[in-house]
Formats: sequence, C-alpha cells, structure tokens
Amino acid sequence: DISCPINKFQNKINNKCEICNAKCLSCTGPSNMECIECSAGYWLSGTVCEEKCKEGYFKNSEEQSCCDMCFLGCAACDGPNSNQCNSCFESFFFESNSKTCGKDCPDKTYKDTLNKYCSSCNMACSKCTGASKSDCSECSPFYSYIPSKTECVQTCPTGMVSISSICELCYSGCATCTAANDASSCKSCTVGF
Repeated sequence: DISCPINKFQNKINNKCEICNAKCLSCTGPSNMECIECSAGYWLSGTVCEEKCKEGYFKNSEEQSCCDMCFLGCAACDGPNSNQCNSCFESFFFESNSKTCGKDCPDKTYKDTLNKYCSSCNMACSKCTGASKSDCSECSPFYSYIPSKTECVQTCPTGMVSISSICELCYSGCATCTAANDASSCKSCTVGF
C-alpha cells in the first residue's frame, strides 16, 4: 500500500493516488466518490457528500459536518432530540410549543389534519376535535359540558344544572334547580309554571 495525500485515494487497480471528488475533503475508494470527510459547504451522509441533508436528517456541525438522523417522526429538525423538530412526516402531528412530533396531540390541542399540526382548542375545552367551543369533548376547569351541543359553558343555560361539570336537565318547568330531574330541587320556575 502507498500513502496518499488528504484529498487523494489509492486506486487498488493501478496502485496510484487519484484525486477525490471535489465534494470530498478525503476519500477511500474504490472510486473517488466514497468520502470520509466533506469539503466546506457539504455534509457527509454515509459515504456521500451532499449540499443539504435529506428529509429526516440534520446537519451536525460537531461531527465532521455529518448528516445525523432526527428523532422518530421528525421530517426536519435542529438536532437528535424529540424536542428539536421543525416539521413532521405524514402520519405525525407537529406540536409547536414543545417542538415535538407525535401520533396524538396533547390536551388543549386537536389534530389539524389539513396542516398536520396540533392546533389549540377553544379556551373552554380541555379536549376537543376542532377550534370551536362546540368541538369540545371535555371542558376546562370552571366550565360545564352540554352533551347535546358538545359545548362547554361557564354557566348552564336556563332549565339545566351543573352536576359533576355536566349540564343536566332540571325537572320539567324548573328554570333553576339543585339536582337533575327532581321536582323538589326546583329553586325557580319557568314562565307559566
């Protein structure tokens, strides 16, 4: 074996030092394309020097300008950790506050399938399927749920009472009450009763 300078490799067939591809700072052969290090402005991905890292990889400037893999689900990222994502692959949703990609969205957000984001629920909702207060599936503290409207409200409407944060019907003719469907719990009556 012969020793070749940094930007050359030993051609095993003719036993001569040949110049590496211009993208390679150093290479190994058998051709001039098997890079070990890249020239300025290029990033090592396997043994190939690229102008940019492919989807799901990031430029790691600490490790000889290598392209390293992003955390699972991240299509673009700033590093290898789960909280360094900038965008997600198709079946994942991006949560901008934590910079994470997941199959599900955290409480107070919903899966925005159009934009592939975890978007904020209405402030009345702790869980929801959309941005409107009528898209709630669970309410935030101090709100009560009206199941027939899938809506969260601060005060139950006339004729309903909040029982365990769910608006339930008062006894027929009651405007306000302390228990659901109980005539003796009426505090005031609707007009005509």
